Amino acid sequence: MHRRRALIGMSAVATTTLVGCMDNERTRPPAIQSVTRSDIAPTRRVPAESELQPWGRFLGSASAAQEALLDDVDPAPIEFVETTDFEAGDRLLFVQAYGRQTCYRLEVVDSPRITRTGRPVTGVAVQRTEPPEVACGDAITPVSILLRVTFDVDRSLPDQFDARVDRPEAPTTELSLAVRV
Repeated sequence: MHRRRALIGMSAVATTTLVGCMDNERTRPPAIQSVTRSDIAPTRRVPAESELQPWGRFLGSASAAQEALLDDVDPAPIEFVETTDFEAGDRLLFVQAYGRQTCYRLEVVDSPRITRTGRPVTGVAVQRTEPPEVACGDAITPVSILLRVTFDVDRSLPDQFDARVDRPEAPTTELSLAVRV
């Protein structure tokens, strides 16, 4: 009889310990498993030059992605968004800035990572795509980037993503993007 109580007691302690470990996994900082860049980066035209500041969205659901990236956007990254598995830890990070001419694009210059404080962060830069001696069209051009960042679902998922946007002849912009669901 004493042996049975001892075994039941040890079983309860082991189960409680295991459940406690599983709960601790969810409170650990986020972990990035992979990053994929979309071949199609949507752009939104902004008419007033005063509104030409970098901006972005951190998307945590299919409905938020539909609204931000597919509705009234050209070109629309339909397949990239539809293959994003939000339940499996995928999140979408969209950043848009502006190039001074038509031969610029937005590039990742600091790969997405988790900071010591547990927040995801990345750096992007508006970069010229042609050598200086090649003439480009004189038109302020929207440039954007769309990343699928896959987080470990056994840990906490981030509710915010920080992005630094570097632009030639303009101050660096720090974006702190709250997740939209």
